[in-house]
Amino acid sequence: MPTDAGLPPLGFKAAPGGCAVEHVTAAAVAIERSSHGTRSRVVWQPWYSRRRSRASGESADTMDAPAGMGWRLVKQALDRVGLLRPLSRSYHLWRARPFAAYPVVADGLPLPPPELMMLVGGDGDAAGFLETGRGIAAAIEDVLGRAGLRLDRFTAVLDFGCGCGRVLRHWSSVRGPCFHGSDVDSRLIAWCRDNLPHVSCRVNAAAPPLDCPAAAFDFVVLFSVFTHLPRAAQQAWLTELARVLQPGGHLLLTTHGEHYAADLTAAERACFMAGELVVRFPNAAGSNACAAYHPEAAILALAAERFEVRAFVPARFGQDFSLLQRRADSRP
Repeated sequence: MPTDAGLPPLGFKAAPGGCAVEHVTAAAVAIERSSHGTRSRVVWQPWYSRRRSRASGESADTMDAPAGMGWRLVKQALDRVGLLRPLSRSYHLWRARPFAAYPVVADGLPLPPPELMMLVGGDGDAAGFLETGRGIAAAIEDVLGRAGLRLDRFTAVLDFGCGCGRVLRHWSSVRGPCFHGSDVDSRLIAWCRDNLPHVSCRVNAAAPPLDCPAAAFDFVVLFSVFTHLPRAAQQAWLTELARVLQPGGHLLLTTHGEHYAADLTAAERACFMAGELVVRFPNAAGSNACAAYHPEAAILALAAERFEVRAFVPARFGQDFSLLQRRADSRP
């Protein structure tokens, strides 16, 4: 993720391909400078967008904006009666209303409509969607490299919880693997099927199994999936993903770790520091409203039956990256 030192001056935003984007009205003009001169093209950008840090790449729960115990009690009450998940999703869709999209972007692939970007990233800002997805894709490849692995050496890659292809779009030029995407939201998968020709996509149910044969993949990615599931759902999906993963195959998942410890209550922090998983609003599982926090010990316990940990990299995009390998002798 680039730091402020690598960004253009205020009033500009880094655009795909290293362009400088000057904020104008409902659109922005990307100024491309090269030895052949300067040219401009219109890219999508909301007029009121501002430069800000996207260190986490996280699907932010913007309903957390009003801070304090009172708001937490309201959310707990909504969670108990099963209303927090639908209200959180409706709120994200409502926030997407002011955004209007332009279809042409620098990577040659269409942009998802703002409401889909909002569901995936908590923000309808196109530049942020592209920048964050590119950074996550690069971070995944970096973690693989630490274990002596390369993305283009795999044969079948599954992005589980792929959303509208925020990461997968940045692997369109990778030769070697067949790319697959799976998500519980049929709207996100429909968009991927229509707009990401290098990806084979499917809708999965909220609970296992996947509509896939055993040992179908040699690499599975879960970016910010277990961050929104309670313990039982995490264990069930890890068991299922071990089934569709080849023996010796790899799985990369991200979790909320110590980077988020300061956001926990005193009681939650005590559990976290004792190595226990902390889950808020479990009845809203699968939505941004549900939040799970994993100390490293909880990841080891979760993976112990079928996986061994090949790499653990804390606080990339605000989340810990764990690279697991399915034991060849483990049962699927």
